[in-house]
Amino acid sequence: MTMEFLNTSVLGQNGRSVREPIGPHLMKYLALSAALLVLYCGVSRAGVEAGSAAYARGDYPAAFKEFQIGADRGAAVGEYWLGWLYANGRGVARSERRAALWYRKAAEQGYAGAQYDLGVLYANGSGVAQDYREALSWYLRAAAQGYAPAQFNLGYLYSAKGLGVAQDDAQSLRWYRRAAEQGFGPAQNELGWMYFSGQGVARDFIQAKLWYGKAAQQGFAPAQYNLGLMYFEGRGVAADPVAAYRWFLAAAAGGSQKAGERMKQLEPLLSAAQIAQARAMAGESADGPGVKK
Repeated sequence: MTMEFLNTSVLGQNGRSVREPIGPHLMKYLALSAALLVLYCGVSRAGVEAGSAAYARGDYPAAFKEFQIGADRGAAVGEYWLGWLYANGRGVARSERRAALWYRKAAEQGYAGAQYDLGVLYANGSGVAQDYREALSWYLRAAAQGYAPAQFNLGYLYSAKGLGVAQDDAQSLRWYRRAAEQGFGPAQNELGWMYFSGQGVARDFIQAKLWYGKAAQQGFAPAQYNLGLMYFEGRGVAADPVAAYRWFLAAAAGGSQKAGERMKQLEPLLSAAQIAQARAMAGESADGPGVKK
């Protein structure tokens, strides 16, 4: 079954290690920061700067108007944000077809975020005819500029069958690693899964735990669940129900229903003191979800 490129992360079935493709705007704040940086390249600064300020305060109609000014002057960042506003129905009626038009204008100017989001539209068949080869083409352009979400989705295309390219675990590993080394949590989780399962690389539970841990410390719920599962089952680490509960608790706070189910399995096996210890550990996780009692 073909998996849609989503804009949120959800856990897989049966409590197994989680693998998840993503779509646009998992890190919207990063895209906005990138947009602001472009302003200082001297291209149509006024409209885009005002649009960014309006967007930041939640005035989306005003943001649309200001980004339109920048776009009319040929600013790729303005074109990109018009596409984003159309794609998400912010300040304007939602239209994926119009989003694709504006993303393309910015993408053809070399704007990595637009190249990536245009690729997502092609992958999902949203506003354009579904075309995985076209998606691959735009992902490659964005990935060549170091855009981690595009590198991640390339990794997914190569890991799947019949999605624009022949399955190639070596290429999948390569692209996941590039995104993971930039600190992109979904790619770190996926790289951890490849080491855990031995897909495209020698099975290595130490590396699996390392990469799951990097994503988990960022508060990425699928990785927190996967790390908890390692401790729960004693796979590559000594079985530790307290550590397992700690990571399941964090994942559950991030929306994982499977993690909540695992917690229920563990609770009869833990003392009140152990549960309190796990909760304290979850609350102290660096950059974690802030699970505190």
